[in-house]
Amino acid sequence: MLQLFLSGFPKWDMDGEMPHNVEFTVRKGVDRSSRDIAIEWDDIGKGKFYYQDWTDDNIPFVREGETYRSSFWFQKASDAKKFVERYL
Repeated sequence: MLQLFLSGFPKWDMDGEMPHNVEFTVRKGVDRSSRDIAIEWDDIGKGKFYYQDWTDDNIPFVREGETYRSSFWFQKASDAKKFVERYL
């Protein structure tokens, strides 16, 4: 992602200065994991995408029932729209 950022995201649809982005919260063991969504999306999306997870307290461990945040960036604006319609 850093390399894409530094190169200005060539051939990516932009939303201002960044690619189209979707952020959401996942509750472990209750919601679908971001990894499962990314695996599925890899077969659905038309362009490239990048995703990253993090916790609000910066601890790299999430127990069942706890939440973490996920962010997906999309090469194509149409993929971001379709992603929101499908998962959020």
